[in-house]
Amino acid sequence: MSKILFLLLISQALFPFNWDSLHTYTLKKDQVAKVEITNREDQTKELIKFRWTLYTNKRLVLLLKKGAYPTQYILQQRYKANSIKINLSDEYIDEFDRAFLRLSFKDFKSKKAKFDLFVSDPKKRFYVEFIDPKN
Repeated sequence: MSKILFLLLISQALFPFNWDSLHTYTLKKDQVAKVEITNREDQTKELIKFRWTLYTNKRLVLLLKKGAYPTQYILQQRYKANSIKINLSDEYIDEFDRAFLRLSFKDFKSKKAKFDLFVSDPKKRFYVEFIDPKN
């Protein structure tokens, strides 16, 4: 078991995951952040909006809307509870070629939540524009 763990750690050090882009948002309560995704093939656009509404007991309530589908998440600042994965297309051929966003809750200070948004698009099928909220 320890040999498998050792090999996994070595492979992560030798071949780290490369994100295609990264953006950081710092949001006040109910401040809306947007991400516009454009399909390079047919130029269709999709808008993702998200905001946080409550932070209590080290948990943050995040509201996210992709297209016509609103969702709610509860995020924490611990491994596997601090991020969500959003697939950019329904096309499923190979998991390693799938385009997705990873929204990660990083910090909460001075009544502001900090999020990192990572984009992985190995085949470069989408153009992603990050729209910061107006202050």
